[in-house]
Amino acid sequence: MFSLRQPTDDDIRRALDAQSRKPFTYAQVGAIEGAWPAGFLTNRVKVPLGTGKAVFDAAATALRNWRQFDVDWVRLCWPSIAPEPGAQVGILARACGVWALSVSRIVAVIDECDASPARYAIIYGTLPQHVECGEERFQIEWNRDDDTVWYDVQAFYRPHHPLVRWTWPLTRRFPRKFLRESAEAMRRAVHHGERRA
Repeated sequence: MFSLRQPTDDDIRRALDAQSRKPFTYAQVGAIEGAWPAGFLTNRVKVPLGTGKAVFDAAATALRNWRQFDVDWVRLCWPSIAPEPGAQVGILARACGVWALSVSRIVAVIDECDASPARYAIIYGTLPQHVECGEERFQIEWNRDDDTVWYDVQAFYRPHHPLVRWTWPLTRRFPRKFLRESAEAMRRAVHHGERRA
């Protein structure tokens, strides 16, 4: 999970394969759509992306293509994975000179484009090889009443790996940092089609 050297693609494939047979690390699977469980920290960033159906469609496409992970210190493994329930995704992050590979499984993909408000969302939950324990939802919402389109990412989580628990005063800032930078990535993707190298 933690390494001073960047894991190879083969390392990552082996980890994803091994985690495919593992259970979620929390009992409240799907709870992010309802009452959040006690005993977890929560985090949320909600930002406007613009107005109208064209913006909603562009944002939903960007989310489908994992553009919310176009963040300098985070890499999604693999962007070619279609967001569908049961798929494993790895998030490779580098902070303080250390690489960490965390693996999650997609719990649900919500496609309610004809509803009011319309929304497209991807929810995933943590597996044993993850620095945290909990669930996260990435959502695009189009409020037809005022025509506004929003990127809304929410999470409930707590530290899972012992190293993260011991260093929590330092490491707890990284989930918040990711959410803020993820919002900026989505703004770039929707308005400029930009992708960070």
